[in-house]
Amino acid sequence: MNTSTTDIDEVEMVIKPNGSTRRTSKDEQQSLNERPTSRGPTKAPEGGWAWFIVLSAFINAAFLDGLGASLGVLLVTLKTYFNEGAGRVSLISSLGLFVFHSSGPISGSICEYAGEKKVTMIGAFICCAGLFMSGFMPNVTLLYLTIGFLMNFGLSLSYLPTFALLGKHFQKRHGLVNGLGYSGYGLGVMGLPPLCQLLIERYGWQGTVIILSGMCGNLFVAAAFLRLQIPMAKSNRENDTDSAKRGRLCMRLTRLLGFHIICMKPGMIGLLLAVGCTGASYGIFVTFFMQRADEIRIERMDASLLITAFGAASFLMRLVHGWFIDLRIVSPVCVLIGSITTWSALLLAFVFVTNYWGVMTLSVLLGLASGLTNSLPFVVFKDAIGRKHVASAFGLCLVSIGLGSLIGITIAGALYDMTGTSDVTFYSAAAWGFLHSVILTTTKIFGNVTPKADHDRRWRADDSQRQ
Repeated sequence: MNTSTTDIDEVEMVIKPNGSTRRTSKDEQQSLNERPTSRGPTKAPEGGWAWFIVLSAFINAAFLDGLGASLGVLLVTLKTYFNEGAGRVSLISSLGLFVFHSSGPISGSICEYAGEKKVTMIGAFICCAGLFMSGFMPNVTLLYLTIGFLMNFGLSLSYLPTFALLGKHFQKRHGLVNGLGYSGYGLGVMGLPPLCQLLIERYGWQGTVIILSGMCGNLFVAAAFLRLQIPMAKSNRENDTDSAKRGRLCMRLTRLLGFHIICMKPGMIGLLLAVGCTGASYGIFVTFFMQRADEIRIERMDASLLITAFGAASFLMRLVHGWFIDLRIVSPVCVLIGSITTWSALLLAFVFVTNYWGVMTLSVLLGLASGLTNSLPFVVFKDAIGRKHVASAFGLCLVSIGLGSLIGITIAGALYDMTGTSDVTFYSAAAWGFLHSVILTTTKIFGNVTPKADHDRRWRADDSQRQ
């Protein structure tokens, strides 16, 4: 009698989809309750709809860097139109890059609650609104708000969720899809600056930014492609204590800033400092390229074609380097060190070349180098911290790039106003690049940020889950 009572206490009735019932033990019921649902990551699908997310990333990248390069064309016009110094006008670019990159953690945090598609849609709207309002601004100070803040904040909300989803949907082919997504940068730099110059000559800078705001409506199309395919593991929090809830709140605040990944991997500090130097170097080049062309008497339309050549080379490198990175013949960190050192040496050479075809050659070579220096950091970060924390790692990476851009461009603008020549800006850009190489080399030797054994173990674990 006692045995039968125990048996009855330890079983539950389960209703099947067809209406029939069966008995399950408590252990079986607990197993059913703990089965994965659609709320947490398990494995990367490596295909299917994920390829449309690659397309979305491509579109975002095209407008992000295309608008950045177009701003370099626009700043020369704004300097003349408002009769302002290079330092004050270039603050639009440096402030914008800082806002864009420093908003990364905010974007990642909002995505946890609102979802990637909604955040990207909101970002597209803010970006378009900021550009549209810029066409009616009467002074440079207000352009700090509309272009410097609104446009770049919107781009940040649109950009980070897309590339974070790439890291979640692809593991083995992440290098390839990362290159495909970032190849949009090259396409944007190829097309938008010459178009911007043509629009300025025909409609003025005010009409140009209004037209660009309409073109940015394509970011809504990119947002429509976003869909999370990965099954998520269900968490059981019904019995959490007050202390557990407080601990979870503290963890959320820490994750908002991304500091938890530094605690997990202290070598990340070196990576963050290195990419900050990249932000400074690249930001200075993009901001003062047109000014340099003016100094050596290259027509503005011809100068915009130099940017197109730069973008075409960058597009080509971003398109093809991914398959090589995925082979893991050479560590991505080593490739990044080599590319940033080459980039810095070419920037130094830029100061001594004054003829058009010499500048064209350097522009192509710099484009090839930038195709690696601007896309590989995200592969290195993902290898260092793993797929689970990829959004937080990307957010911190963007903050570091933004701070570097703000500091680097501001200093370069001040030096330009003091000396009256763009030579000093290219010297400073090269110095930031060489500093990146030194920091990254030191971090690779002493920081242990990309242990090959851990990387291989993560891949083996994903393979076992698929099987």
